[in-house]
Amino acid sequence: MTKYILADPTGNITALVLSPTAAEDRAAVTAAIMAAEPKAEQLGYISQGEGDAHICLQMAGGEFCGNACLSAAAYYLMENSLEEASVRVAISGAEKNVTVDIKKEADGSYSGFVYMPLPTGIGSFEGFILVSFPGISHAIVPYSISTQEAEDIIVPLCEKLKVDALGLMLYNKKKTSLTPLVYVPGAKSLFWEQSCASGTAALAAAIATQRRGHASLSLSQPGGTLSVEAKWNGKKVSSIRLGGRVKFLPEKCAEI
Repeated sequence: MTKYILADPTGNITALVLSPTAAEDRAAVTAAIMAAEPKAEQLGYISQGEGDAHICLQMAGGEFCGNACLSAAAYYLMENSLEEASVRVAISGAEKNVTVDIKKEADGSYSGFVYMPLPTGIGSFEGFILVSFPGISHAIVPYSISTQEAEDIIVPLCEKLKVDALGLMLYNKKKTSLTPLVYVPGAKSLFWEQSCASGTAALAAAIATQRRGHASLSLSQPGGTLSVEAKWNGKKVSSIRLGGRVKFLPEKCAEI
């Protein structure tokens, strides 16, 4: 039996596998849990922290995910009966540990700030602004693009870019809203996500770069609102801090 828990970070339902799982068994475990949990948009494997990390998280597709990182930090707080902490998460797709400042709220949920990895590049590709991070890249596209067109172009775009994961972030500047579509070839997953932390960070980084100044905004997404702040040091984006909230559903077991 494989134990897992569902985290809900701003609607971006994330399955966190808690049982030790051998690498050769993970494809079958991932498929079984994702089939059993149709609302889950992604899955990661939790393990004990190593070195300076408090907790480790390996996403099924090897990608980086800010919402999953926030969820892992919240789980660490819950498991250790802590009210507040600065948690270092070793997560796939990030070259360094990611720091999450997290606290437990009165209603049992967790709120916190993720200090996101910085972009490795901000440019353009096939007419879209492209923001690249270790583990995932995001194209900022007009909100007027149809859902079918977005689904049609994301896979070939990802193949051309040869990236671990690709997001299309449909941005409505007037409404300050974001609709995220994310494709992870390693996990064979394509989801219209309820919220996307790394996509939110990508948009803030792109705006800060265009302004050559700080960017701070709250983005309405299908699952709720994420806040983000990108700081500019005069030459480049120097830090990205993203705020979100996590709640947990009861633990479950999957029979593989």
